[in-house]
Amino acid sequence: MVSEDIMLEMTHLNKEMYSTAFTQKSLYTIVHTENRCHQNLCNESENQIRGIQMRMRLSRKFKFDAAHKLIDYQGVCGRIHGHTYELIVTVEGEPDETGMIIDFFDMKKIVEDVVISRLDHTYLNNFYEQPTVENVAADIFEKLQKAFEQIHADLFSVKLCEGEKSCVEVFSC
Repeated sequence: MVSEDIMLEMTHLNKEMYSTAFTQKSLYTIVHTENRCHQNLCNESENQIRGIQMRMRLSRKFKFDAAHKLIDYQGVCGRIHGHTYELIVTVEGEPDETGMIIDFFDMKKIVEDVVISRLDHTYLNNFYEQPTVENVAADIFEKLQKAFEQIHADLFSVKLCEGEKSCVEVFSC
């Protein structure tokens, strides 16, 4: 049974079924397939849950506030201004014997230690030569990828939104 704070959205594309569950702070995405995994998402040790081969992507949202200005930029972003950034971190993998890819508390601690504690309420120009959302997201991805590797979790993507309308997403290759 799904609790009231979760909304399920199902989409059927070809023979794959993607389901997404949203809670107030977390976003879960599960990729199910009938015969084979979409775009080689599963490896030889494919996980069997309820008789379905699957890998999962688990995401969590974070927020931080920071100021910056773009260097040698002609426009309003060339002046000091601030944003509330939304960071969505997604890991991918197969659930372990506990049924989890990663514990949300572990994920939260890593992101807060590696990113939030370093960037929240700061002037991004102190960290980046040119603090575009692309440069900040790429740096966050690199730092988180190293941190997640230490606990054997696969970072899939980092999505960084500068305000509500402008985002960039960095993926692993």
